[in-house]
Amino acid sequence: MAEKKMWGGRFRQATAALVEEYTQSVSFDRALYAQDIAGSKAHARMLAKQGVLTADEAARIVEGLDMVLAEIEGGIFVWQRELEDVHMNIESRLTELVGDVGKKLHTGRSRNDQVALDFRLFVSDRIRAWRGLARDLVAVLAERAGEHANTLLPGCTHMQPAQPVSLGHHLLAYAWMLRRDAERLAD
Repeated sequence: MAEKKMWGGRFRQATAALVEEYTQSVSFDRALYAQDIAGSKAHARMLAKQGVLTADEAARIVEGLDMVLAEIEGGIFVWQRELEDVHMNIESRLTELVGDVGKKLHTGRSRNDQVALDFRLFVSDRIRAWRGLARDLVAVLAERAGEHANTLLPGCTHMQPAQPVSLGHHLLAYAWMLRRDAERLAD
């Protein structure tokens, strides 16, 4: 078990089970698998462009990463807690599939680099999805506002009764808030 860890060679004994449980992150960071694989493919191509990998090595790594992605999305990938995180799980499986060339993928980047990239890509993907959902909700709110342009309800200012307002105007206020938030996320 210790020999599978990047730092395992420094210790004579396997890591204690309590430490394994405390230091693992794969139970939640595996949600970043698609972003980790996309970043790794780009990294392999960059390494080839810089002459660190041959074109054939980069192609084998990219093909191997595609296979890992297919296994994950097909539900047959076996996540191993002892490998600690999404990066080591993917790199370990990649190396099983393509051989030692898979170990070259880590050249020129740190785990911190991978975490930062994966997280940014993950957030960017989720923002795009959220903006699409917000756009759909704004459309529904605008449609309902049109249906209720003449539906009156009591208005309040500073928690005090105020003039009556249109339910349509009230719904449009929320639509505009969501639209503003979506624009801020786009920025």
